[in-house]
Order: sequence, then structure tokens, then C-alpha cells
Amino acid sequence: MSVVLGILTPKAKMPLEKRFASGLTIGQLKDRLYPILGVTAESMALTATISNSSISLSDDNRTLQGYGLTNGCQVRVESKEFKDLELFNDLENVEKYVMSEEVYNKREDSFRKFKQSNPEIFKPKIVKNTNQIDEKVFKNYKIGSRCEIEADKNYGPRRGEIKYVGELKGYKNIFIGIKLDEPLGKNNGTVKGKKYFECVMNYGVFVRPYKVQVGDFPEEDYDLDEF
Repeated sequence: MSVVLGILTPKAKMPLEKRFASGLTIGQLKDRLYPILGVTAESMALTATISNSSISLSDDNRTLQGYGLTNGCQVRVESKEFKDLELFNDLENVEKYVMSEEVYNKREDSFRKFKQSNPEIFKPKIVKNTNQIDEKVFKNYKIGSRCEIEADKNYGPRRGEIKYVGELKGYKNIFIGIKLDEPLGKNNGTVKGKKYFECVMNYGVFVRPYKVQVGDFPEEDYDLDEF
């Protein structure tokens, strides 16, 4: 059997709930509390609150069950070593070592030396102005321009006419809307229910600007007599 106890210390605002075996002796309980609270078992004085009565747990050989401890009972831990812990944790009272600039500058393994030896790592990063990028796209990819889409794993180069330049519903990037010369597209100029340009189904496609080259790309004349 086991029992859940609320462990209280002088500075604790809320009890720390821990489960222990009911057959555990008070001496063994103190040993369990040592790594949790940081004070030695020999310095601990335990009292328990049972039915609104305070009972001293002074017999180290007596068990938790023998003292009548049940779920929800609170055990208060007193120790003079808590004061020593407070002093230890108060960093303002700890004497600090301060290295002089002269000594620090002589060190070869300092961060300052590393920074001086690797200036390229610490150069401020230049953030591209997305507005300037968008303006460049609108300038280079004009509506009505002939273009060619670079080949990919599904298609060879595809030619067509630029019909739209801008963002698409549900996407943040700029896309080029193209009416293809052949039915090698994916739509009719519509994406997610919004119409961006008119074309026959499968003649429309939207691609990122870096895949599109604008230039003298006339519609290819297929001579059917050659087949």
C-alpha cells in the first residue's frame, strides 16, 4: 500500500505532493526527502497534520502507517540547513571573479578572439525588400508577353502568353498565370474557385516567376503532314 503526502517547508507556498509506501519508516522518509529538499536527514524535524492535530514524527523507526498517515496528510519539514541554502542561493552574497580587460585580451580562446578571426560570420544579414522583388516581377513579366516555361519531370518546355501576375488565393508568393498554346496545363485560369483569367480547361497554369522566361517565343506551327 502507498500514501500520498503533502510535503511542506518553511518557504513553500504550496505542499509538494509525493507518494510513499505506507510501510516506510520515518527515518527512511527522511532519506527520501534529502535529494528533494537538499537538507540532511539528521537535521530534519518532521511534524504531521492529522485530523487538524499536529503530531511530531520523532520516532525514526515508526512507519507512516504506524503514525496513522493517510492520503492528503501534510508533513512539515523543519531544518536549520534551510537557512544555509537560502544564503547559498542568494547570488548577491556570492563573491564573483571579474576578469580584467588586459587579461581577457590576452586569452586566445575567448569569444572576442573568435569574433575577430571570423568577421564574415558576424556580418549583419541583409534582408531583401520583398516589395522591391515584387516590383521587379511586375516589371519583367508583363501581361500579354510571350513566354516559355522551363521543362520539368512531367513536361518539356511549354509556351504561352502571360495573362496574370500576382498572388493567388491561399498563397503568399507571386505567381505567373499563363494561357498555354497546348492543353498541357492544370486549369482554366481558376484557382480555388476564383477566376484570374479566361482560357479553355487544361490550357491554364500558374507557376513561380523563376520558372518562366519572357522573350520571342512564337506559337509553334505544327505541320500535321509530317506525322
